[in-house]
Amino acid sequence: MANDYLSLFIADINRAYEGLVWSVEANPPALTQAGLHARDLADALGSVGLSQLSALTADVSRQLSMEQTSVLPIVQNLIELLKRALFALEQSDDMVMSSAHVEEIQRLSGDMLALLGGISFQSPQMQAMADEWGLPPVEETPVEAATQAISVDPTAPELKDYILAAGVLNQRRAGLNLVQRIRQMISVQNLPANKSIDFLLSEHQDALSALGQLTLTTALTGLADEIAVDGVLADRDAIDTLVRTLSILPRAQRLVANKQALTLFIDLYGVHYEQSQMEFAGEVIARALGRIEQEHDRLRITLPASLKRMRFLPFKRGSEYYVVSWAQLLSIANVDSGFAASDVLGSATGCDKVLRLSCGCVHQTLHADEVFPIANMNSFVLPSVLSGPYWMRGIALDDASRPYSWVAV
Repeated sequence: MANDYLSLFIADINRAYEGLVWSVEANPPALTQAGLHARDLADALGSVGLSQLSALTADVSRQLSMEQTSVLPIVQNLIELLKRALFALEQSDDMVMSSAHVEEIQRLSGDMLALLGGISFQSPQMQAMADEWGLPPVEETPVEAATQAISVDPTAPELKDYILAAGVLNQRRAGLNLVQRIRQMISVQNLPANKSIDFLLSEHQDALSALGQLTLTTALTGLADEIAVDGVLADRDAIDTLVRTLSILPRAQRLVANKQALTLFIDLYGVHYEQSQMEFAGEVIARALGRIEQEHDRLRITLPASLKRMRFLPFKRGSEYYVVSWAQLLSIANVDSGFAASDVLGSATGCDKVLRLSCGCVHQTLHADEVFPIANMNSFVLPSVLSGPYWMRGIALDDASRPYSWVAV
């Protein structure tokens, strides 16, 4: 029987798998929809450490999204492989790939290589697993050479960038999950010396989170009279949030940005806005788990640089554990535990802590029995195929891979 951590993802994996099967077996096959299901499936597989299957499924997703019908035979073989792997996942306490599974993945990777004209998407994790089992490696073609082979296509530059970016993000996800599993194993030993090791591993995860991120310099060029954002990196969705916010607000005379603790701080000077503009911008920032507020002579935007690894404030209420975005935290205060209160989580009677948050530009409160130290955690957005409370954005994992419900009010 799968443990609690794995069981959080089993429903997600199975639903994405069923969606992929349904889309492929439709007449005619719904390739674009199948690509979306395969993308969700790849993310879920990577979350439980199945980086080999995740990498291969992500490659299939890209081909399906481009409506490449030639990939359908591979998809059918992949579906059969996934069926066996998912059965093993549901029956075990931890997923360990057998040599037979690894060999099948190697074969499918070779088939993908032939179909795509020599482009190999085999990940280092897949190759390492092959080396461990003494399997022959699949010959890889450098991405640069492979993209040159399709340069006659007018869309080749965009496709090349897409392949490179997707490959880096796949490696980031695999790396974050791999280090997370190492931290989980170390935490079980509970040795004093391991605290220093875990600290270094956490820093390594923070550094990994920058892989595949984009610079603010290019994206924000021309959106303020003067811009100082050199060396600041963030995920594309965070940058898109900033661009949209700046398009809502009046043009700033000066924009200064920096990143600390996985969080972006953007200061806008010389912005004279109307309240309606501030409220509209606040709604956009709130969806990115950040806040916007006037501070003396500047308008400050604070938001996570990525939603894959974030700085969180963990807390406990009753027997449940939760986290909220640190970028939205204003203060923590003590209150009378006998005071009757309620918030988005329900009745808060008996809580003696109150968290004051700014979601966009709207102030909110959450109540807690116990508040824990701020921590950087791997985070997983709840897939659209899963249902949950309206306040639940996903889950976050601490150093021991204990899950916390991710609250987005």
